[in-house]
Amino acid sequence: PKVRNGIYDWFAHKLMKYENLISLRYNVVTVVINGEDKGVYILEEFFDKKLIEDNQHRDGLILKPLHPLKIYTEKKLLLDPFTKYSVHLIKQLFMSFRQGTLHPKQLFDYDKMSRFLAIIKLTGGEHALMIHNIRFYFNPITARLEPIGREFSIKANIDINIFHHKLYKRFMDDPEFVKLYVQELYRLSKPKYLDIFFSEYELALQKPERILQRRQP
Repeated sequence: PKVRNGIYDWFAHKLMKYENLISLRYNVVTVVINGEDKGVYILEEFFDKKLIEDNQHRDGLILKPLHPLKIYTEKKLLLDPFTKYSVHLIKQLFMSFRQGTLHPKQLFDYDKMSRFLAIIKLTGGEHALMIHNIRFYFNPITARLEPIGREFSIKANIDINIFHHKLYKRFMDDPEFVKLYVQELYRLSKPKYLDIFFSEYELALQKPERILQRRQP
């Protein structure tokens, strides 16, 4: 079942890539250790500089919206004067956002967030929105946060209302964002859109499907 969830993640990330959103690279692999077959595993890309470069973005901070804010490789970033400034800046901005003094549009890329949430709704991947799953990239060019989704797998015990958390509720309290979100839902849910997407990725999808079918027919 975990491998099937991994296939689901693989599909969701292909859709993210298709929509020009930051996506992790996934591979379905057969693992053999010392001649012993361990079965099929999902290989997931880590959150680092290579991830950002692969998505054609300039090197920037990757963070986890916990309290306090978790910034990847923060100790290393603090050693460089330029990145040190970025670390302090994003912490101040996020604190202001949490306190309600900074409008979400001043911190988040609305176009990409609306697309991301529409993909979540389209695929039923609300699990990706849990705070310990979601990541953000701080774009040094736009000075805005962009979503990095992971763990899209459907979980029965997850509240399907993706806006119950105050982080996402702030978006839905803004009519401007809601308008963008509804427009994206309408666009992504058109049968023609999905037909084009599947025709483009059909061959890529066949490889992990064949590996999985051999193990779990």
